[in-house]
Amino acid sequence: MDVGLRNEDATVRAEALRVGIQALEAAPELRSTVIAAMNGMDEAALSAMLRGAAGAHAEEVAMHIATQAQAFELRAKASAILQRLRSGG
Repeated sequence: MDVGLRNEDATVRAEALRVGIQALEAAPELRSTVIAAMNGMDEAALSAMLRGAAGAHAEEVAMHIATQAQAFELRAKASAILQRLRSGG
């Protein structure tokens, strides 16, 4: 996933995200664990984590999750992170 998020090819990044989201949503226990972990962190920490993982593509990744994830919790958190990233956070 890390290699996919930092790839210069937008198609590769989109496919890595699609596969990652699909895998997360197909595993209820994993999804619950990830959502619980995210709920235990504020948007500043999550934004910094995403910037560290995706670099210059952090906003793109957040937008993709916000629009493509099925789980409401993932979409909502990604939207909040996207807003923070866009405001310079």
